[in-house]
Amino acid sequence: MTTINYKSQKKIPIVALIVTVIFIAPTGNAAKPNLDTQAEVSEYINILTGFDNLEGTDKTYKMIDVTDDNTPFLHERIKGKKNVWLVEVKNVRLKLKSAIPSHKDRYTRKFDILVDPNTGNLLKITSKYEGYDPDMLPEPNAINAENQLKKFGEMYLDFPNVPPKISFLDALNVVHQGLGDPYLAKEINGLYVIDLRFNMTARPVWIITLRGLPPLEPM
Repeated sequence: MTTINYKSQKKIPIVALIVTVIFIAPTGNAAKPNLDTQAEVSEYINILTGFDNLEGTDKTYKMIDVTDDNTPFLHERIKGKKNVWLVEVKNVRLKLKSAIPSHKDRYTRKFDILVDPNTGNLLKITSKYEGYDPDMLPEPNAINAENQLKKFGEMYLDFPNVPPKISFLDALNVVHQGLGDPYLAKEINGLYVIDLRFNMTARPVWIITLRGLPPLEPM
């Protein structure tokens, strides 16, 4: 887990952006899914996210052309793609296995999920906070993000050609058991990529980013 502290424009408080890397084994099934119909896309999105296990969610589907992207190392692979599935999942309230049963998510979230129908690659999962938080800094552009990651000896090489062994929701549960609390984040973003760091073997991982966490008191 990498925790990067940013000072707000007011100097204090300090706002923490938590980026968690979850190393996982692939499923072993490299067959490309059929993603021609909304029903096929819906089933595949649930495999990736696990959101169908939550009550009250609502999905909308459309195909878009991607005109811009800020994903580190992979933005040129995403930018310019045509006829990509954009699935909007609305009314999401997290319910994680590691939380007490009575705990309720304070935010009603909307997630945008981009999937390439030609490869089955999950390109990204993003959420956007609809309120206003003056302490939440904008996301860095791709080049700045790459430079930050390189300082930690890390690169994203590609998209895995097999689905993840655990869903996005299960990955958030792993984060919740560690140092980060997805319930407190105003925005939660996810990438499923081939990650290379230092001299380790490249492997598929979930990259979970928690944004807009409550301010931390300065030490």
